[in-house]
Amino acid sequence: MRRTMNAPKRRLSALAATLLVSSALVACSSPEQRMEKFTNSGLAYLEDGDAVRAGIEFRNALTIDETHLPALQGLVDIAEQNREYQNMFGLLQRLIRLQPDNIEALVKMGNIYLLASDETEAEATAEKALAVDPDNLDAQALKASVFYKVGNRARAVEMAQSILAKEPTNRNAVSLIVADLVRQDRISDALAQINKGLATNEDNTLLQLMKIELLGKLGRDKEVDAVFKSLIASNPDDPSYQATSSAPCQSRKERRAAARRRKPSTLSGDLDRDCDNARSARWRALLRIRNRA
Repeated sequence: MRRTMNAPKRRLSALAATLLVSSALVACSSPEQRMEKFTNSGLAYLEDGDAVRAGIEFRNALTIDETHLPALQGLVDIAEQNREYQNMFGLLQRLIRLQPDNIEALVKMGNIYLLASDETEAEATAEKALAVDPDNLDAQALKASVFYKVGNRARAVEMAQSILAKEPTNRNAVSLIVADLVRQDRISDALAQINKGLATNEDNTLLQLMKIELLGKLGRDKEVDAVFKSLIASNPDDPSYQATSSAPCQSRKERRAAARRRKPSTLSGDLDRDCDNARSARWRALLRIRNRA
């Protein structure tokens, strides 16, 4: 009996000893080692989709060295994922001060200026990126987006088409071309442009989301369901995608035809409301996914 009662105490003593050893090891490690430990831990959390814990680890690393680039970049990625653009802007400023030739950071900064409708600063930032590498397609796409926003659509479309000839799935170039086609009410052509990009990279989430929106505009519900299924198949472990998997309802045209074949009843109205609610839930899930894409 005494031996049994003492077993938990021995286990607690072993745990306490382990914690003491771990604390001693951390205390004995150099600041550089601790900084790397925090950063690597943050990257691991980010890879697992835990942005909250990742942010804590990155900030811990920056308390040791506020110029540690991987930790700063990690916080930029989290802010972008959460669409916290004001926070992201400040982090990018810090990053660019430390790395003036960081093209990725410059392009992201330029896109934030575009979101804020500051085309002058967006163009200046694009020029800085292009001065570092004139052939960088993301920097070129940023410049094309500036042209489009200031009304030089012909030049913007020309640049975007040149970019897509080299990189068919370039995010900003595809978005620009599709936006211009939609502006002209050429929805089918916009859809063809997206399909062209998907032929090169069928798992491109952004293109699939754009395709869903355009198919929805055309009322092609069955094709919308097919793209949703493709998204779910490509992301089987992501609950956000699973939320889009509600059973497809009949289109309104199909439901009207079915109603003519049977006597009207309150059931048909209930089914309409259920289908509308299911669609609303699906599109809310889609919006959450798009915000991360």
